[in-house]
Amino acid sequence: MRYALSTLKAREQEIIKLKYEDDKTYQEIGEIFSLSRARVGQINAKALRKLRHPSRLERIKYGFVGQQQRKQQLIDDCRNAKTREEQIEILKNVSFAQCGLSLRVHIRTGHHNISSLGGIMEIMDKDPSELAEILQNDEECLAEAFRKLGEYHVDCSKAKEVIGFNNRKRKENISELVLSHRTYTSLMRSGLDSIAKLETLIRDDPERLLRIRGLNDRSIEELLSKLENEGIDVTSVRKLSK
Repeated sequence: MRYALSTLKAREQEIIKLKYEDDKTYQEIGEIFSLSRARVGQINAKALRKLRHPSRLERIKYGFVGQQQRKQQLIDDCRNAKTREEQIEILKNVSFAQCGLSLRVHIRTGHHNISSLGGIMEIMDKDPSELAEILQNDEECLAEAFRKLGEYHVDCSKAKEVIGFNNRKRKENISELVLSHRTYTSLMRSGLDSIAKLETLIRDDPERLLRIRGLNDRSIEELLSKLENEGIDVTSVRKLSK
């Protein structure tokens, strides 16, 4: 529960604690923060909605260690599955929130009543072109879906071949990655203005990437995810950043 609360904004945390630990009324909390009673109620309701999010609920229910163990068990089950049909059934228990798929993938698949990795795999096996169409032929979305399925030992090579995914032109300039201003500026100041230079750096000196001024943990994760979507192996950096 402590972890789930820590993911909220500071004011949301304080209001939740005052409301449910100290048993204060909205009026009393409003006086502390110089807010109206109605505004406190709105902030409280928003914080509770965040806590009900599947990813937070799972952490509350199982704890950090339990959550990781549950994920590993699902990964092991998929690896040991004898058929792809068995893998699909296992992955129907893995929601987008649980595996960390982006909101963009969530929205596009949600229009087709797909809400789990199993649903994505089912469409992919049925007709890879349909999956590409659902994701609007967005290379980043497709790469993300294939990468997440790969984490659960799902072979996506046939689907990639059908839609010609591996033959798609890779981006060249980092501006094409659509990075946040902080990440983009930090890379440009370090002379890393192309994806080729980043790939070389990761291969030859991954520690240097972590030492770039201005790149915090969130920036590093953003960059690594984008590079993975381009098919670049960033395992060496991930190992160092743990």
